[in-house]
Amino acid sequence: MAEQGAKPDERTIGDIERELAAARARLADNLTLLVDEIHPKAVVHRSIADAKDLVSDRVQAVKSSAQRSFTDVKELTLHRAQMMGYQFRSDDGTWNVRNIVIAAGTVAGTIGLLIVFKAVGQKGAE
Repeated sequence: MAEQGAKPDERTIGDIERELAAARARLADNLTLLVDEIHPKAVVHRSIADAKDLVSDRVQAVKSSAQRSFTDVKELTLHRAQMMGYQFRSDDGTWNVRNIVIAAGTVAGTIGLLIVFKAVGQKGAE
């Protein structure tokens, strides 16, 4: 029975059937999406994809950090090499003979000691 003051439904049986068919189709689509979302294989697939993304991000962060560290070490090494060069040249560009002689003497002394140690080692082995 219709309420007083309410308009009677002007939809035809065909209209109602079409609306019900559309509602069923939407419900079936939503149900399919829900099943796809909670299906164990889908959950595993998403978890693997998330783990791969996380690992990829971490690897990129480590690579970036290593590259920065390498650059820092490279710059420090170049700086120290330049500083060593300054020890052999004075500010006006001339050679600092005193430091060169000290370095050459140190190298010659080290080589001499190695020769002596080798000779002593060979005599002790006989």
